[in-house]
Amino acid sequence: MDHLAAEVFAAPYGSGLRAVCDLPAGAEVCRFEGPILRFEEIPPGEIRHALLLEDGRWLVDQGLARNANHSCAPNCRIDAQNRVVTLHAVKRHEELTLAYNIVYPGENPGQWDERWSFNCACGAKNCRGRVDGYVTPEGKDWNRR
Repeated sequence: MDHLAAEVFAAPYGSGLRAVCDLPAGAEVCRFEGPILRFEEIPPGEIRHALLLEDGRWLVDQGLARNANHSCAPNCRIDAQNRVVTLHAVKRHEELTLAYNIVYPGENPGQWDERWSFNCACGAKNCRGRVDGYVTPEGKDWNRR
C-alpha cells in the first residue's frame, strides 16, 4: 500500500511524507519495516527512524514510515501491527504526521528516555514547544501506571 497512499517530499525542514490521494479515517498509509535490533545495535543516526517495540527491541524502519514527521496535532498514528494509519480523513498532498510521544489507551511504552526529547516547531495550535515525555491523546502528561 505504501506506493499508493503516500510519497516522500522535500520540506523546508528536511523530508516529509504526504498523501498522494484523499484518504479516509483508518486508511493504512505505510508500515514500519526493517531490522529488529537491541538499542545498542542501532547504527548511529538511525535512532530517529527506530520504533520501540513492546519487548524492548527496536524496529529500524527502512521504508516510507521513516519520513513521517512529528506534530502535536497528528493526522496519523501507529497501530498494533506497526502500520501508520490515518486518525481522520486526510486530503491529497496533506503532510502525514505522527505524534512521537502520544500514548493511546491500552498502551504502555515504558519510561521516556531523555535522548528522545526535542524542541518542536510543528506550528499546531496545541504545540507543546518541547517534546520531553509521553502525553495522552488529549495532551495531558502521561505517567506510567
